[in-house]
Amino acid sequence: MTRALRALLRMMGESGQVMAMTVMMVGLGAMATGASMATVVAVTRGSSGVAEDMGVYYAAASGIEAVMADLLEGLDPLGPSYRVPEVLVNGIQPTIVVGTPPSRDAFPRSTYRYLNPGVAGPLSAPLPGQVHRVRLINVEPFSLLFVNWSFSSPEEEGEVKVLDSQGHELAEEDADDGDPLTMAVRLTSDDTYIVEFKNDENLSIVSSPFSDTGGSDKTWIYAKMKGREYVVTSRAQAVDKSPIVLRAYLRQLPGAHPDNGSIRHTVVVEAWQRVESLGATP
Repeated sequence: MTRALRALLRMMGESGQVMAMTVMMVGLGAMATGASMATVVAVTRGSSGVAEDMGVYYAAASGIEAVMADLLEGLDPLGPSYRVPEVLVNGIQPTIVVGTPPSRDAFPRSTYRYLNPGVAGPLSAPLPGQVHRVRLINVEPFSLLFVNWSFSSPEEEGEVKVLDSQGHELAEEDADDGDPLTMAVRLTSDDTYIVEFKNDENLSIVSSPFSDTGGSDKTWIYAKMKGREYVVTSRAQAVDKSPIVLRAYLRQLPGAHPDNGSIRHTVVVEAWQRVESLGATP
């Protein structure tokens, strides 16, 4: 089981099933000292069935996890060029179907996020005259965009510009006497923007760390991002066993384009369900 899947199980409360299985195996060890071998074999067969069911469950869960990995990279599983991932776990290949959740708003919901503009990478210590660009996608039109660029030394200064997708400058701000560079910009009807960070000093400057809670002494972008929602159904079945069908409602929150800056997409699990109908299909 991957670390991501373990995290998913913790988030969704499925750890209770794993714990129950552990308790059962501990009980089996205690029984072996005084029970007959027939009893032990019977219990072992039962626990083997549970293990097989868990193997099918993990195969189905891995199908959803594979789609989540694509969402983290910014892919759109409903796009014309998307290919559903092929997954093989425990010798089982789940059937994966991606769709749009029913009874949801026609337009993606939006939320404000603190974004890391790359302070652990190109923006860590830009050279004199160097410009670091961060491309933001799926930004809510007409929303407010906030930028805060703080420096490790009060003598350091920089410049920040915000441009639309066509390269038209919307706002510009310079740091004054080393104070944090803070700006708020009312955006246009566009949903893609460029934020430029420029070193105006004759020497390299060092950016303060990123914070996902803001703060004037940290470096961050605060933007209202549009999310996209998907329902992913994964069906796994072992030979001579009933299928296990899992369904997850996922929300993708995009940040910067994957090849710019250090901002990654985020995937939120809004719901995780096991479809109880034995004949259920994705």
